[in-house]
Amino acid sequence: MPLPPDGPYRFTGEHMSHITGWQEGSIRATHNVLQGIQARVNARQPD
Repeated sequence: MPLPPDGPYRFTGEHMSHITGWQEGSIRATHNVLQGIQARVNARQPD
């Protein structure tokens, strides 16, 4: 379970994943943060 954003800051990396110490954890955590950023960008754009 990823941590929620802290204001405008998003944290990512293997240390933010339940798979610590592995590249897979880093990639999954980063992918999750990027999805959250994309959702915010899409929400701000008019149709």
